[in-house]
Amino acid sequence: MTVYNREKLIAQAIESVLASDTDDWELVIVDDRSTDRSVEIARSYAAQDPRIRVFVNDQNLGDYPNRNQAASHARGRYLKYTDSDDMVHPWTLSVMRYCLERFPDAGLALAMFEEGERPHPVCYSPDEIYRRHFFERDVFGRAPGASLIRREAFDAVGGFSGLRQVGDFEFYLAICARFPTASMPVGLTFDRVHADQEQKLNSENEKDVMRFTLVGKQLAHVDCPLSLDERNTALKKILKKEYRSALRMAVLQLRPLAAIQYYRDIRNALFSSSSEHQASGTQ
Repeated sequence: MTVYNREKLIAQAIESVLASDTDDWELVIVDDRSTDRSVEIARSYAAQDPRIRVFVNDQNLGDYPNRNQAASHARGRYLKYTDSDDMVHPWTLSVMRYCLERFPDAGLALAMFEEGERPHPVCYSPDEIYRRHFFERDVFGRAPGASLIRREAFDAVGGFSGLRQVGDFEFYLAICARFPTASMPVGLTFDRVHADQEQKLNSENEKDVMRFTLVGKQLAHVDCPLSLDERNTALKKILKKEYRSALRMAVLQLRPLAAIQYYRDIRNALFSSSSEHQASGTQ
């Protein structure tokens, strides 16, 4: 549980973990130099339950570096993030562990929608999970709390990078390319929406550009589990979808110049690593 100025919500987050129907867990709370009573509240719970340990960083690290910091203190085989403004259900940990332990080779269990043919949990090979994400429906656009991660797999990919707001997306691209992925149901956590959440990026397109830059690089990467033809197909599919988005922006929102710029930004992001891109035939 990473924390920064969450005095209004952290108690409920901690209590939701305490209410779990299993007691085989530890709660590692790492505060990123809060200026409110977050640490005081966290330590009051730690004083009552030895399974709760509280750490305070020497300096503010930011979101994803602090997630790595929290993982460095963890002693368990699995890592589960619960943000200090979110909550878990009593059955969350039990269900997540059940899904991951069914498949010893899986690097993580990830919440995803059922495909209508097989019930959860299902284990996907790297190429299967990539095909599901790029050709069926979004899989990697999940928050860190939507997964249970095997510690060895987390360490193997180096944890999270410092990328703001898209670090979780980058992490899933990396770990799912190297390890099988177990599926589990969505809705296992309660993710709050509130006014004090991290502010949006300055540009309305900035997050999309960052995500598609990651996609372009990963589809060009030697570790990408898709074939060359599949990578080309994925790029064409993305460009077609974003072209339609730009068209709606131009026609429905009457913003033709913004639409042109949006499409250019997305296309440039996808091909930002064009010198190493093996699928350069996509137009």
